[in-house]
Amino acid sequence: MRKSLLHSTAIILAASSIWISTPAHAQQSELQQLRDLIQQQQSQIQALSKKLEDVAAKQSHASHKGDGHGKKKDDVELMFEKGRPTIKSADGNFEMSLFGSMHYDMASYQRDDDNLPSVAPGRDLSSGANFRRAEVGLQGKLMRDFGYYALFDFGGSGSEGGGIGTGSGIIKDIYLSYNTFHQHLSFQIGALKTPMTLDESTSSNDIPFMERASPAAMAATFGAGHGRTSVGAKGYTDNFYGSAFYTGGVIGEGGVDEASNLVGRTAFKYSPNKETTFHVGASGTKVMEFSQAAGAIPPALQGASVTQFNLQDRPEVRVDTARLVSTGLINADEGYTVGPEFAAAWKNLNLQSEYYHYQLDRTGASSFDFDGWYVQGSWILTGESRKYEMKNARFLGPTPSSPLGFGGFGTWELGARYSTVDLNDGDASATCLGNAAQMAPTAASSCVRGGEQDIVTLGLNWYPNTNVRFMFNYIFVEADRNAYTNNAAGVAGGPNADIGQDVDIFALRSQFTF
Repeated sequence: MRKSLLHSTAIILAASSIWISTPAHAQQSELQQLRDLIQQQQSQIQALSKKLEDVAAKQSHASHKGDGHGKKKDDVELMFEKGRPTIKSADGNFEMSLFGSMHYDMASYQRDDDNLPSVAPGRDLSSGANFRRAEVGLQGKLMRDFGYYALFDFGGSGSEGGGIGTGSGIIKDIYLSYNTFHQHLSFQIGALKTPMTLDESTSSNDIPFMERASPAAMAATFGAGHGRTSVGAKGYTDNFYGSAFYTGGVIGEGGVDEASNLVGRTAFKYSPNKETTFHVGASGTKVMEFSQAAGAIPPALQGASVTQFNLQDRPEVRVDTARLVSTGLINADEGYTVGPEFAAAWKNLNLQSEYYHYQLDRTGASSFDFDGWYVQGSWILTGESRKYEMKNARFLGPTPSSPLGFGGFGTWELGARYSTVDLNDGDASATCLGNAAQMAPTAASSCVRGGEQDIVTLGLNWYPNTNVRFMFNYIFVEADRNAYTNNAAGVAGGPNADIGQDVDIFALRSQFTF
């Protein structure tokens, strides 16, 4: 009985031990699994945290980029495009370029008559040389849409200003612009070269001759040209160009009551194929008031409300200062000039022509009317072409495909031009009276004898590379002009004296730009 009881007790204790030990073992296993799961989650959290840190770092770096190529907004780019130093911010909001040009001219004048009357212009045409232009400038943009332009000229040959002021000074242009509609529309204010005529709108670095044709140069003097105080706008599309400006006088006209003008230009381009371009346009200036300066008015007219204008030009080269044709200062209140533009380009051949009518209105007297036109062409012997720039409705100069020293001899171009201007009006009158200087009509005169000028120019241009050009011009000038009917006798030549002349000019220009 006792053994049975002990045996039963042992069995019960053994079973209890098995029952107690089994849950403990299971709990330890579950705890280990929980620990492993926690470690796994901690590893995942650490990996995710690392990824988040990498993404944040990339986003922080990208927020300082300007163009998506690893450049920060405050990074600066320095480049030399065609030799022009240019600084840009990486985001494109700021830009500044340094540019310049030098035109060094030499000319020899050969006259057919050394015994001209004393009142004849150009009795002693001086051969020699000068720096036609020695320009340095800055241009760029501010906060993407605002632009600036400043040009300074240290050259020794002035412009053909028709007003009273001299327009002297080294500031040639300086203005501010606001550019919108993807830079296709520009509002401008300051002293600038107001767009007028196709020839004047073409850069002096690109024109095929040393000087622009006299008819276009004279048209620009009414209210356009370099350094003209202006406010207005210009814009363009793929085929159309237009500009309109209100202008005043030329900077440097000290003590002058400035002129008041409206200047406009429009053009249309048609290109039936890649090798052919046609340009048709028109330019015009309405002068509401010419410049007035009491100190420049003849003594007999001092104190009077008189505005004056002189329509003139040198014989398409500006080494000597003489103007063979000139209306002299005319007491003009208002006036205008207007004319059409035409140009065409086919492969390496270019043609261009313009006509301009000029009118000067006088108070209490008849108006004076004059006109002029030209036609010119150029042929690039080496096959390059002059590309058309819609932004300014003009043709650019050729770019040498084989520069000198880089496997070629540069670009060679031939050019020819004929121009004519007629600055006479009523000149056949038997009583065509001039002022005391015998070079301008009297205030009451109904005629003016400014003369007729015909010029033939032949040119050869060599472009060793994109920055250098050498130009040779042969210029034949025929100027027909008569003195006024009250011209003094003796050395002055007497009434109606022939004061015109024929001149052969040989001119050379050395040019570099950047």
